[in-house]
Amino acid sequence: LNHKDKEVRLFTSLCCVEVFYLYAPEPPWDSNECISVFEQIISQLSNLAHCHSATQTNYAMYFHILEQLAQVKIGVVLVELIRQGDENALEQLAELTRTLLTLVHKDHPQEVMNNAVSAIAACIDEFDSTIPTAILDEVLLC
Repeated sequence: LNHKDKEVRLFTSLCCVEVFYLYAPEPPWDSNECISVFEQIISQLSNLAHCHSATQTNYAMYFHILEQLAQVKIGVVLVELIRQGDENALEQLAELTRTLLTLVHKDHPQEVMNNAVSAIAACIDEFDSTIPTAILDEVLLC
């Protein structure tokens, strides 16, 4: 996850979202490992802000991470960790929400916005009654 080569980090993130897919709804990692995986996934997703077209380098891979996040509802893992009292999970979910809300530009295809909204909505829907203030702040400030 923390390899010096950015391509290795990207491919590792792609593998991790596929592992989330295969093991859903329970990831095969402990909470600290999940947080590390999400840190790298968020880092990779932020690169999508600079890619607006499928013809750009790595766009398809960044988009695939976003698409899996939306379809598999990977962010729900963070919600479960928050329920277990993991403060790092709340920080990561707030960062994920901020990243998803800020990466979308008018130049992106509509499917980028749709997937970003779906990923955020899946996390918010998972909270039973009270959405943490940190998450609401990110949504309202954007």
